[in-house]
Amino acid sequence: RQWRHDDENVAYPTFEVIAKNYRRLKAKKPGLNIICVHKGLAPGPPDTAERGHPRDLPKAARDWPELNFVTYHSCIQPSFFDRQSLVEIQSGVTREGVPDIKWTTEYAIMVAPFRNCYAEIGTTWASSVITFPTVAAHILGQLMKFVGQNRIVFGSDSVWYGSPQWQIEALWRFQIPDEMRRRYGYPELTEAAKRKILGLNSARIY
Repeated sequence: RQWRHDDENVAYPTFEVIAKNYRRLKAKKPGLNIICVHKGLAPGPPDTAERGHPRDLPKAARDWPELNFVTYHSCIQPSFFDRQSLVEIQSGVTREGVPDIKWTTEYAIMVAPFRNCYAEIGTTWASSVITFPTVAAHILGQLMKFVGQNRIVFGSDSVWYGSPQWQIEALWRFQIPDEMRRRYGYPELTEAAKRKILGLNSARIY
């Protein structure tokens, strides 16, 4: 059976152990309440809708407000190569007024109300910024718009790619085009926002 955040028989007992220990140890281990889960980069046909889809997050986030849920890769559906996301953007199909990128757009909208949900960009950023920067711009724009700059965290997946310096430098240089921001209501990717994404947000919750 597939593991889910909202599985009351499997995940919730684990969350209870973590929450109980966090209450006791949070002064010494402030990051003990963080639940990190890989979501997205889902291989296989698009009809495998449960494999990495964010629909299990809202209930868990609501039921466990003292836990922080960090979602690796921000749920993007394609495996490592973002041409599918570019096609989705070019299709004109939208969700809440922005291009519907499977499943990252859904994720950003679903977790927007929950202050204990954090979007990690990892391979989603690494694979899009060097292949289809338009996709990278929409992803960061949507995460900034719905989740907010205080709840996006940097990850490099450098275990696969080697030194993360190229990803860090790419984010420092990156800007969301003004026309795209005006059309879709994306916030500006300021230096302050980049500092939060690259480290300050993670430093705060860990």
